[in-house]
Amino acid sequence: MQNLERQFPSAFIKINADFPNLPGVYFAKGEQIQEPMEAGLFVRTSEEAPFKKVVSDDLDVMMFQVGEFGQLVKDDGIRATEHRVHKALGAIER
Repeated sequence: MQNLERQFPSAFIKINADFPNLPGVYFAKGEQIQEPMEAGLFVRTSEEAPFKKVVSDDLDVMMFQVGEFGQLVKDDGIRATEHRVHKALGAIER
């Protein structure tokens, strides 16, 4: 997570770990599990680049997307990162 934080420092906000509805928390049969590799946030930095999974395994960090707003406000002076959010396969709940 620290490497990701160095690459995108403005994308990270520390929050209280006791916050009841953290995004990216997964459950199977009522037990909390690690985020499945096929699920979560995927980003790419150019049209030619493949989508890559953003591994976020620190429950004290919440990521949110603000790029599109910045792109609109700056009249395309900055570009939003293209992203996707994939759901987990099978009987895994979020």
